[in-house]
Amino acid sequence: MRLSFSLNKKRLLAAVIFAVLALCLCVYLKATWKFTFLICLLFLAGGFWNVRVSGRLSALVMPVLALAASLLTVFLAQEANGLRGLLAPKLLVMGTACVLLVILLLHVLLLCLKKDMRPAIIIACGLLLFLSIVNFYTFDTRGSGLSPTDLLGATTALHVLDHYTLSFSPHILIAVLVFAAAAFLLTGIRVDTLPALGLRWAGTLASLLVLAITLRFTLGDPHSWQWQNSGASINGFILNFFTEINESIITPPAGYSAAKVAALEAQYEGDETVSEPLPHIVVIMNEAYADLRAVGELETDVPFMPFADSLTENTVKGFALSSVYGGMTVNSEYEFLTGNSMALIRPFAIPFMQFIRQPIWSLNTWLESLGYQSFASHPAAGVNWNREKVYPLLGFDQYEFDLDYPDAETLRNFVRDDAVYDHIIRHFEQSAGSGPQFIYTVTLQNHGAYGQDVRFDEPVHVLGTDCHEAEVYLSCMLASDRALQRLVEYFENTDERVILLIYGDHQPAMPDSFLQELHGKSFDTLEEQMLLYQIPYLIWANYDIEEKTPELTSINYLSNLLLETAGLPLPPYNRFLDKAQASIPAINAFCYRTADGQIRALTEADGAEKDILDTYSLLEYNAAFDRRDRNSFFFPLGS
Repeated sequence: MRLSFSLNKKRLLAAVIFAVLALCLCVYLKATWKFTFLICLLFLAGGFWNVRVSGRLSALVMPVLALAASLLTVFLAQEANGLRGLLAPKLLVMGTACVLLVILLLHVLLLCLKKDMRPAIIIACGLLLFLSIVNFYTFDTRGSGLSPTDLLGATTALHVLDHYTLSFSPHILIAVLVFAAAAFLLTGIRVDTLPALGLRWAGTLASLLVLAITLRFTLGDPHSWQWQNSGASINGFILNFFTEINESIITPPAGYSAAKVAALEAQYEGDETVSEPLPHIVVIMNEAYADLRAVGELETDVPFMPFADSLTENTVKGFALSSVYGGMTVNSEYEFLTGNSMALIRPFAIPFMQFIRQPIWSLNTWLESLGYQSFASHPAAGVNWNREKVYPLLGFDQYEFDLDYPDAETLRNFVRDDAVYDHIIRHFEQSAGSGPQFIYTVTLQNHGAYGQDVRFDEPVHVLGTDCHEAEVYLSCMLASDRALQRLVEYFENTDERVILLIYGDHQPAMPDSFLQELHGKSFDTLEEQMLLYQIPYLIWANYDIEEKTPELTSINYLSNLLLETAGLPLPPYNRFLDKAQASIPAINAFCYRTADGQIRALTEADGAEKDILDTYSLLEYNAAFDRRDRNSFFFPLGS
């Protein structure tokens, strides 16, 4: 292998320009002089770095550089997230292999256009660094890191991005400039002696195949972490991201067959007689509707849920586990409407975006079979989370989105709950005399972020601590409570029977410092972490129902509680859910609550609890994924 060096005036000029630009940027953003000097030195060195490689062994140069670039990208991804702790050697190697896999894949796509690997290396590493930066801001805005399925919801994210203020991070500046300097250095290396194109194709494809197969089976060892940004901290962002991709591949449960599902039918037969009159059912999934008093002792100058707190007559209320925190609203919709649990799919999957491509059984399907007419409403774009396509697949007869809310009053540029509830009332009145109604609504008013300066008619202030975000959020909650009071008072004065369920999709993403101060300590145990996944629910009726406050439940079971409170029969699948709830009273994507009140990780299930989860998995897979042999007893879709 022979190396030849030469000077290139254009590279020298480019190096000086890049160094000056980096210097100006570092000074403007007040980076440290030590870092500024290092970056400028790297760019200037790149100006003198103009190397040509030839000889028989020169074909190894680019693969070696690709490996080095992959290792550097892993470190830069950690730097972009402000994580400078050393990764375990095995995790570091696996993360590097993930980057190399992307480089090889891109090189295959570019081989017809480019002779060497440099474009593939720069584009692939740049893309992964960009995703690591997105991970930083995802965690910063919603309290959890970036998941592969978040990319499916990019349109939704863009619709609400203008409500967030993105903070500058010097770690991102360091990562980006080091990457730019390394890419500039790489462009100064040229390989003159390369194998024939056919050999390059064969070698690249063989390497790609071997690496992909190896990673497919080794990525199951490190499990992805979703708690806050711990995945990036423990596994490294890139490895954690690829591990989540690997885990998102849905496979049938062990021993699954349609015959096994059919064998369960006899256990869940029952009386489906309907007693008249059927009550109208109104369900509101209220955006970020949460009671932060579940996290710790919260003191405010005025109550922020006075009306909800005051409701006791003809009321059922309590707390339920959600599978999401700070975002991913649509997964709470999926759990409520289908009775399925994210525990049995993947915590970071998005069924509305990934899996629902044809009609699927839902609570709405059952209510329509009892004679209900359905209506869904959400004051945001229908493309958000694919709702405009999924709602009809869930059986909704009518549905409205943002274009049906012209000139609606807003709070922080989000449509107010009052305006959404006006749509409920309007539809209720327009449907008078046409039979029982199932009205399902998802609100938007309380959506994050909460860092803006906002003037509220009724502001709420937190006592004993200084957290602007918490005060904005709690002021929004008070506005929600006033809107709920107005809606309840409307239905109190109607002659027809109405039952109302309101529940939250997730807790709001609050600053860690505030949450830890509220809780009194850090959230070290699984039980403590689940305090951030508890959302309140409330069932109220304008006629006599039994008042009660059940133990902690979960969103996937709320349809059972609603049907039972409304005096409606349970369909076969909900009869199974009723049995499951007796052994596992609450479950979310990460854990479950035992009958004696313990919080256990899903992997710790054994005995009767594991049997229930295994049966649950069989039924849920049949409902959501087995398109050919979906069981018509548990999941009838009608004609």
